[in-house]
Amino acid sequence: MGNLFCALQLSEHRSNRMKLEKSTIQSTWQVREHTNLASSVYSLPTEILEQIFSVARPSSPFQRKGYAVIISHVTRRWRHVALGVARLWTDIYIWLGARDACLISYLERSSNHLLDVKIDLNANYRDTWLGALRPQLAIISSQIARSRSLIVDVTHNNRLHYVLLHLYGLEVQRLEALDIRFRGASYHDREMYILSGGAPVLSSLAVRGISGLSCTPPLAAVTRLHLGTTRPKLDLGQLYQVLTSMPSLKTLFLAADGVSFWEPETSQPFIHIPTLTSLTITYPACHREYNSRLYKQLVTPNLESLAIEGLTTGFPTIDCDDNTQLVILDDDDAFVLIPPDPKYPRLRSLAVATYDMGSDVFVNLCKTLPDVDRVSFWHQQLNTTLPLLEDFEELPLLWPDLCHITVLPITYHNIDALRDVVSSRIRSGHPLHSIGHQSDLYNDIMIPDEDIEWLREHVELVVDDYQPNK
Repeated sequence: MGNLFCALQLSEHRSNRMKLEKSTIQSTWQVREHTNLASSVYSLPTEILEQIFSVARPSSPFQRKGYAVIISHVTRRWRHVALGVARLWTDIYIWLGARDACLISYLERSSNHLLDVKIDLNANYRDTWLGALRPQLAIISSQIARSRSLIVDVTHNNRLHYVLLHLYGLEVQRLEALDIRFRGASYHDREMYILSGGAPVLSSLAVRGISGLSCTPPLAAVTRLHLGTTRPKLDLGQLYQVLTSMPSLKTLFLAADGVSFWEPETSQPFIHIPTLTSLTITYPACHREYNSRLYKQLVTPNLESLAIEGLTTGFPTIDCDDNTQLVILDDDDAFVLIPPDPKYPRLRSLAVATYDMGSDVFVNLCKTLPDVDRVSFWHQQLNTTLPLLEDFEELPLLWPDLCHITVLPITYHNIDALRDVVSSRIRSGHPLHSIGHQSDLYNDIMIPDEDIEWLREHVELVVDDYQPNK
């Protein structure tokens, strides 16, 4: 009986082994059907590969150039599919030393898709290289009707003139964004207009280093305007002309150093911008009183986001996410611009970037914006306490809805003051829910572990690496 039982087990084992081998062979043939045997690369369906390449494409235009090189060298059929996905080849990058053949291949691969063009002439090449760019600029000029966005970034006067000469008189029916940045010395050619042929759907316009009057296409569709330090400066009448030509303007960045100062006693017209919801004014350390007048000349009844940037202590940014508005103010003088009545009832989030600020100024600001529920403090002097935190203990009734505070960076100089803020809010019956901190908080050996643990027991700690815009 024992031998018979062993024989039955052996027979069953052989049967199972044969089934396994058969299943393995079938699976192998299934894999081979979807595999390029010559290259050992899986032959995925074309539509799947197209989605893979599109999803993997970097969102930043600065990284797309390298990505295009990568997908140009992927293996065999994958490369063939990548070259056939037109939307992957719409970023056109022109620079001193670029090859004509590369530009032509991009234009061919992009088919009829809209193009995002950047002309970058900041490299330290001799001006004799400009002649080599003539064919590329001529090609782009012939394809300008396909442009969705155009960036011109130039350092030298002659290079800027060279580029603008090729753009003069062109009509760009589908251009949505235009960014002209001149990094060199003052450019005073008032007659060199940009895209004088027209750009009827232009919605985003940025001008830095050249005259704000250089862009002459219809501006009725512009919703975002960035007027940097323009040269020559605009007088108030010219600024009025520019801003009132944009009836749909929602976001405005205005460098006060690009506007000529006027006599204090001179009566100036108010600039009404009822559609504006986001305003950023950046000003230098000197002549702040003029910038205060500039701010007062702007009538913006529907403003939701306000930033006043002081160049001496950093460049705060502005953010507006859904219904959350962010105000960023810098230096004492900035707060003088805030009227004593609640002018901005929709403001909910306040960020303060400063070295220090008097307590009276801060309390007055809190009274002006009573509905704030999120506040952020950013300071540059890491070896001092933050005076704002010391004043903060007395403010629970001014900001009863406050639920989040960000302090950047949290250091051993201000950790005690931050604990006092949390404790005072708890005692007042208006506790904080969360505190934002820098990502390397736990690596700071100067901050006692017990202080961090105490904060974790009373609030949620979240990473918030806010940095003023530079």
